Amino acid sequence: MVMFIDVTAAPYNAVGDGITDDTAAIQAAIDDASTVDVGGILTGPTVVIPGGKYAVSALNVANRGVHIMGAGLVWLYGYKQTVAAPVMDYSNANAALLENITIQIMDTAGNPPAIMPTVGILEAATAGSSNVNTFRNVVVGGYSQYAGLYVNGATNCNYFACRFSTLHAYGYAAALTKSNVLAIPGLQSSGIVTNEHNFYGCEFHARHIDATGQRPTLIMDGTNSVRFDACLYDNNANQPVFQLYGSAAINTTIIGGKVYHEHAQGNYSNFIDVQAPTSTNLLVHNVERGAQPTGQFIKGTVNGLSLIH
Repeated sequence: MVMFIDVTAAPYNAVGDGITDDTAAIQAAIDDASTVDVGGILTGPTVVIPGGKYAVSALNVANRGVHIMGAGLVWLYGYKQTVAAPVMDYSNANAALLENITIQIMDTAGNPPAIMPTVGILEAATAGSSNVNTFRNVVVGGYSQYAGLYVNGATNCNYFACRFSTLHAYGYAAALTKSNVLAIPGLQSSGIVTNEHNFYGCEFHARHIDATGQRPTLIMDGTNSVRFDACLYDNNANQPVFQLYGSAAINTTIIGGKVYHEHAQGNYSNFIDVQAPTSTNLLVHNVERGAQPTGQFIKGTVNGLSLIH
């Protein structure tokens, strides 16, 4: 049985020069990595992307148990789209693993794409589709329209040492969940609550590049049991780090971590901004606020607040 699929080997032949469109080659490798469920055990080859710069448009991970691994410094440059879409779509993935990959939504010279992708990574645009996925050492940045990460109705997904950002005034936030509060063409809310997501040692950056379009670092709407453990948060334009919408923002846990300013031209205002109606069961413990906070630690009403800082 084949254990590894190298996207640069035949019959895939990805180039990895940052100019050639490698979308078809990488997508074919992903499609060929379908797993077989034998007695409850998932089997299937790992898609290996050797070190290099790969220009892509949109990749779709629709199979169960697909493992994509960067071997070396792997950059996916998402600037080849002709129609705006996610760079990596995990809407129909289950038990998938993505690791050691950097997604930059720009060309190799740092310029915005002619057609700007909607988000870097999408999980679950439809009800009950994206579950039990793992992301390890994944970096998403650049010029997305809405967010580096958009999670909509996914269940039991874990993120380890990942970094999400978007260059404002282009995107809305480093990470979004659900989102009833934003009208996102083609990415409307499924109506399904995002359950049991865990972020361990991750970074979230709101890189505001001018005075327009300034947004929070993370927008959470329609979530249940989301945990942030020892994460770093950056917002440099006098905006909240977390913005929680509605009573659907339930059981949010923020433990450890620090708010800091990678870019010194601004401050953040409130660490957590709770929008009406109230959110429920918020635990915040041992978070270091960093320099120059200009607002409240928590603004708004929370039912079941446990706060230690």
